[in-house]
Amino acid sequence: MAGSLGPLDAATWSSLNCAFARLSQIVGLNRVVDTTYRMAESSYLYRGQPKEDRRPLQPYASYATGANEMSPLDMAAGAQTLANNGLHQAPYYVEWVERADRTRMYTHESVGVQVLDEAAALTTTNILKGVLRQGTARRALSDFPFPAAGKTGTQQDNTNSWFVGYTPQLATAVWVGDPDGYTEMVRENVPEFYELDGVDAVQGGTYPARIWGVYSQAALALLPVEDWAPPPALVRKSMRLYLPGEECAYKLVSGVLPTPGATTTTAPAVTAPPATVDPADPSATVAPETTVAPVVIQLVPGATTIPPDVLDPRAPMPSVEPRTAVLPCAKLPPGVIVAKPKP
Repeated sequence: MAGSLGPLDAATWSSLNCAFARLSQIVGLNRVVDTTYRMAESSYLYRGQPKEDRRPLQPYASYATGANEMSPLDMAAGAQTLANNGLHQAPYYVEWVERADRTRMYTHESVGVQVLDEAAALTTTNILKGVLRQGTARRALSDFPFPAAGKTGTQQDNTNSWFVGYTPQLATAVWVGDPDGYTEMVRENVPEFYELDGVDAVQGGTYPARIWGVYSQAALALLPVEDWAPPPALVRKSMRLYLPGEECAYKLVSGVLPTPGATTTTAPAVTAPPATVDPADPSATVAPETTVAPVVIQLVPGATTIPPDVLDPRAPMPSVEPRTAVLPCAKLPPGVIVAKPKP
């Protein structure tokens, strides 16, 4: 986020696209794609599609904001992995088949694949719970009566809207859109949405979240209320992530760096009659002029972007101590001097 810093949970609750586009580059775009495939693995991924339409997920910076096409089944399969504490179970249709005497002749069995660390999955779920309580789905789901987590999604021009949510027992993806094209779901094109509910434009936090809430509440009505374990306490201190190549990390040698986004204002001029000035007192003294000391910084070496062939989700990310200055490599603030490292 240009000129702004904040924790990951707040960016998630506010659905800040720029934050996640940047984060995906910091994490490594190929790692994001690889993790997506493992979280949403399904034999139905391309079922029914001709080969010329089977487009693989691409490591675009805009992937984090929806540049690749995925189906509701893919999205629900990925949400199930989070709901199951990082254990992925591929989607299937038949749970069991019974004989006439109620004995089972077939029961679906699968051990699943642990694709996320349990701690990472629990931490992610804890953040996504906030989407319902205080995030973009709060108007539709703040009073949802079961422990749940989820995420809204809205394509540009309101042509597609999503809510993907889950509880410990059920993961569901809701898509609202025009199956025949990219119709902008705004008042001019779909007036009944506004006439019925006062919805000017369909977003993930409107109809998709409402549909998910009504459906999930009915589906869970006869099931016991379950919740996830609290996420484990963080064992490492907070770090500042940054994108090498675009951002450079510096340690402060002397001076005070300007606050990002800070501005200075000058009081407007006031027209007044000329004042009468007495002759200067020869004994009076004039304060000497002061100069502002330059800000001197020194580059912190070492960090590089994540190589495309590194897919290990535990590989370290480029990060520095929160007090380290992270500035655009190509354009430093005025008055900032970069000191050469000592030999």
